[in-house]
Amino acid sequence: IEPAIRHGIPVRVKNTFEVDFPGTLIVADQTQTEDVVKAVTLIRNVALVNISGAGMVGTIGTAARVFTTLANAGVNIIMISQGSSEANMSIVVDSAHLNAAVEAINSEFDRGVVRDISHDSNICVVAVVGAGMAGIPGVAGKVFDALGTAKINVIMISQGSSQHNISFVVSEDAAIQAVKMLHDVFELDK
Repeated sequence: IEPAIRHGIPVRVKNTFEVDFPGTLIVADQTQTEDVVKAVTLIRNVALVNISGAGMVGTIGTAARVFTTLANAGVNIIMISQGSSEANMSIVVDSAHLNAAVEAINSEFDRGVVRDISHDSNICVVAVVGAGMAGIPGVAGKVFDALGTAKINVIMISQGSSQHNISFVVSEDAAIQAVKMLHDVFELDK
């Protein structure tokens, strides 16, 4: 998509199950739309890796070491989150690369910096997407209020500075319910 956007070529994404729907038009210039959220997506076949340890706090280069180690092992990071305490970091990787990720991180870090590496392969990533979300208060609140009301536990959260995407991890069992509920909350079935 990036090359098309760079050259001013619009790209239309269509739903193969609803070919009469107009779909989403992706263009280089942003225009404000009435709909704040445009889509809710689901990524399956992913795994969560949690890295923690008091030795991570204030240690310069810990995140860089994780990223470099995983890159050298051929593992792509799909999503990341690190708390301001710096005592833990969570990453989402393709399920097929889970063992390689855990082995690589274990090999790179001694137990002084990283105390524990745990993982969960029964998760999915849900993303709420829309250029109209940027600078609009309450979107994240609406998302997480709806999930809380439905008793869906959010395991990990990540939002980029563009504010066009709020991604979060839920258990695989709750993923479809989360997507359907958020679809309803943001009235995406119109």
